[in-house]
Formats: sequence, C-alpha cells, structure tokens
Amino acid sequence: MIQPEWIGENLALDAPLRCPRCGSEIFTKDGWRHLNDGRDLQRLVCRKCKRRFSDLSYLKDGTPSSSVTVSPEIAQKLVEAESAIAKYVAWLSKQGYAEATIEDRIKIMRRLVRLGWRHL
Repeated sequence: MIQPEWIGENLALDAPLRCPRCGSEIFTKDGWRHLNDGRDLQRLVCRKCKRRFSDLSYLKDGTPSSSVTVSPEIAQKLVEAESAIAKYVAWLSKQGYAEATIEDRIKIMRRLVRLGWRHL
C-alpha cells in the first residue's frame, strides 16, 4: 500500500529540542497536555521568547511519538486523502495556478488532513 509521505515521519529524536519560534534550547517544563488517546505529552515554555509548546519527541509513558501507528482503516482514508490532494494539484496546474500557490495549498491541505485524521 502506498502511504502519504508524512505517515511515520521521523521526528529526529537525536536532535536537541528547540523552541519552534526562536530556536532557543533553554526552556522549562510546564505541565502535561492530555491527548485524546489517553496519553500525556510534556509541555514546555521557552525562557527566551515565552512561547509554550509540546515536546513531540516523547510522551509521558516514554513512547516516542513517531512510533504511534494508525489502524488500517484510517491508513486507507489517509491514502484516499492524499489521492484527493493529488487530483486537486492536477486541477490547479490545469487551471494555470502558479507553483508557489500550488505548494501553499498542498501544505494547507496536508495540515488539515494531519489535524483531522483522528476524526476520520
């Protein structure tokens, strides 16, 4: 089965954790984010820019978040979503949209699919 490029993407667990806004490696722990599947994700606050973000590399139970798998039914729906995005890209190209516009819309569509896969 062909999978969308972002399923099982490697989060580079060996890389140092950095603030997504300023890139600083100086932060403090700030509680836990409770996920819908019952697991907890560490929350952090950057000491430089005060941005609050999650440590996506490890969950509270010690499981790397990149090891989270989806059921075969959801994986199939994700493949169908990726196929629909490919058709949309072909339509945009046929309509004469600029490459930059197409790339931006692909990013938006994939972001929506990533956010919504739990609700498929």
